[in-house]
Amino acid sequence: MILNHFIFIAFVFISAKMDANLLNRGSFIYEHWTRLCIRLIVIYLLSTNWINFLAYSLFFAGTFDNTLNVLRSKELFHLGNTARWDKFWNRRVNLYKVFTIISITTSIYLLIKN
Repeated sequence: MILNHFIFIAFVFISAKMDANLLNRGSFIYEHWTRLCIRLIVIYLLSTNWINFLAYSLFFAGTFDNTLNVLRSKELFHLGNTARWDKFWNRRVNLYKVFTIISITTSIYLLIKN
């Protein structure tokens, strides 16, 4: 189980690094559907039960954008304007910060308790 956690953290970092490399070259990511499907499949494969699935999903939601921003030398809570996710949160930046913190802490709590 611990190995799955480390693999998942590496997956989040590698996903962010791949997107950062693409964005830093000046390319844009217009199609997010395939990325979402791949990420959900990986989360499903690493999960041992539905609590793990929920915890990994929350952890990804709470850490991916921040990791991407750090790798791109942007401010931590920077939001783009292409993805629907970013467009939604751009109008609710303070709520986005709260969501991020709650997602991360809840995911860690679920993984410890499970």
